Amino acid sequence: HVLCRVISGEFRENDETTERGYFRLDNLPELNEKKTNEQEIKLCLKAFRSEQWNPVID
Repeated sequence: HVLCRVISGEFRENDETTERGYFRLDNLPELNEKKTNEQEIKLCLKAFRSEQWNPVID
């Protein structure tokens, strides 16, 4: 996963991503569980909010 920020321009649909949006954690859209799931999103937010994060490696 990669931390990104919007700096300019507009979204263009591509082979990997058909749309983009911003969602509250308690109101996520339907996810493609083979690519991203709610547990992964929560893990990423926990890492982002932590002062120091140790990577989880499986």
